[in-house]
Amino acid sequence: MEILEKGLTYDGSNLQVEDWSDVYSFHSYGDTLGVYPRAKVSLSGEFSPKEGRTFRLGLRFNNNAEAVKAFHSLRDGKTKLIDYVENIRDKKLIACI
Repeated sequence: MEILEKGLTYDGSNLQVEDWSDVYSFHSYGDTLGVYPRAKVSLSGEFSPKEGRTFRLGLRFNNNAEAVKAFHSLRDGKTKLIDYVENIRDKKLIACI
């Protein structure tokens, strides 16, 4: 995995464009955003998000151009994480944002 670009979201959460294509053949170059917000609620399970603690939220896009566009939009405060629920693979994490 390679980090292609790093920044912060509108609320100060770490944000990065990630390239997983060297690890997983089903990923295209730079199609993922990794975001590290604070969980608004706790989910059950030892490794699940806990309220008030940061957790990793992966957003998957069709290609790098879409991921970069979302990166800049989140960074510039034009959109919020909730605007990208369709890009969240693990839908139970939606409750945490």
